[in-house]
Amino acid sequence: MDPEVTLQNIAAESAKTNAVMVELLTKQNEQVAKHGATSEALAAQIKQVGEDLVGLKAEQAATLAKLEDRVREAQEKADRVAIASQRPGWDGGEPVKSAGAAFIEQFKGDDGRRFGESLSKGNVRNSQRSEVKGGFRDAVARAFGRKSSQLLTDAATRFTPVMREAMLPWLGDRFGNASSRHEYGRAARKAIDEARSRVAAAVNAHPTEVIFTSGGSEANNLFIKGVAALMKPGLVALSAIEHPCVREPARQLIRSGWRCEEIAVDTAGRIDLQAFDRVLADRPRMVSVMLANNETGVIQDVATLAAATRKCGGWMHCDAVQALGKIPVDFRALGVHGMSLSAHKIQGPLGVGALIVDKRVELAPLVAGGGQERNLRSGTENVMAIVGFAAACDVVLAERDQRSARLAALREVLEQGLVAMGAQLFSADAPRLPNTSFFAIPGVDGETLVGRLDRAGFAVASGSACSSADPAPSHTLLSMGVDPDLARAAVRVSLGAGSVRQDVDGFLVALGESLASLRTMTAMAV
Repeated sequence: MDPEVTLQNIAAESAKTNAVMVELLTKQNEQVAKHGATSEALAAQIKQVGEDLVGLKAEQAATLAKLEDRVREAQEKADRVAIASQRPGWDGGEPVKSAGAAFIEQFKGDDGRRFGESLSKGNVRNSQRSEVKGGFRDAVARAFGRKSSQLLTDAATRFTPVMREAMLPWLGDRFGNASSRHEYGRAARKAIDEARSRVAAAVNAHPTEVIFTSGGSEANNLFIKGVAALMKPGLVALSAIEHPCVREPARQLIRSGWRCEEIAVDTAGRIDLQAFDRVLADRPRMVSVMLANNETGVIQDVATLAAATRKCGGWMHCDAVQALGKIPVDFRALGVHGMSLSAHKIQGPLGVGALIVDKRVELAPLVAGGGQERNLRSGTENVMAIVGFAAACDVVLAERDQRSARLAALREVLEQGLVAMGAQLFSADAPRLPNTSFFAIPGVDGETLVGRLDRAGFAVASGSACSSADPAPSHTLLSMGVDPDLARAAVRVSLGAGSVRQDVDGFLVALGESLASLRTMTAMAV
């Protein structure tokens, strides 16, 4: 082969190869340039995202800081409200005061009654009622972050942190039977003994005089039936306004040959002393008079009545369930032989109470069995409830006087508003518990009004809460000589430990609205 030709072919092939290489290199350079541009763009985007993230983090931090400031301010406000609400005469703060002023001011001055009557009859413009009611509720919600709290009956229980902390261990690891000899049983026995001492101290009694029961009803039954079982039948006398858990066991004794007689009260619900003397002349074996009435709140002079009963040789029993925590209750000073208590009336747990009984009194047990509670109340003790009862006694003793003064001031505001609406107050001139108000609006059914107020967010009662299912008028009011129709209109308001001024103001607004609605319906029906 010609070398020259071979060289030419090689040169040609080399040229082709070089061209391909140049093309490839060109494409490679183009790809590199393109890739480089893309990389730069991506880098720029990443940089921008990073900067945006930094900005968002800064905004988030600022927002969180603002939220934390708001939370802190809200907590500080709540703390101030909680502290202020414990002061006598606290009026709910400026927001509530300003919102409710338009309404509350109507109850002041010479024309207060006329405005109250106009409101209850529906003569006030709907726009005015709505504005006042809505403004008040909105102000409460803004100021306190909740609905206006409820007025409660005395039957309501709200655990305090102290009671919850005391009871909680007995829901868990501490499960021993106090009658057992093992470690867990001994711990339970110790807790009951300590609780017994604290309950005794609350009412100035000796620990051995405290018999734990399931509540006030059992305590009342234990004394009345327990005493009667070991006596020859005779006369058992009780006030005409006693709670059903005193009246009914006393009446049951009639089947065993006993006589039962009620002691009359005056129009204010106080024991008629002349009637009491006539009963004592018949030398009753047993007398029962409650310290404070569960409906009217009227306080009886039990110490004087007990001294007279002792002189004639009778046993004196006192139902002090309603009084504990609201007024001083002193077993020794009262001079009674037996006294009944209940934990849930002092914000303690449900299902536990006590009978304080003089050591000289012999009782037959209602429940036979293992011999617990000095052989007077057999059955495994409810350690958790008993411990909670003791804790409630500690709290109520520490706060009683201050709380009572504050509630008495709130009740005064409440009753001024009630009178302005045409309400008739029961036992207003008698010594009463500081938290209780019993009233009636003539011509308005009490149960119907209770239902209306319940839907408005206020828990009240018509007569005795323990027998509220009974449509009959209040036995207490009938014993006071109140007309049955008026007695059927009765409504009881019991201010609780947590009640504050805005509760009272809101209740009066709701009551006025309810009365206006009911009277409008009555007018349409006619």
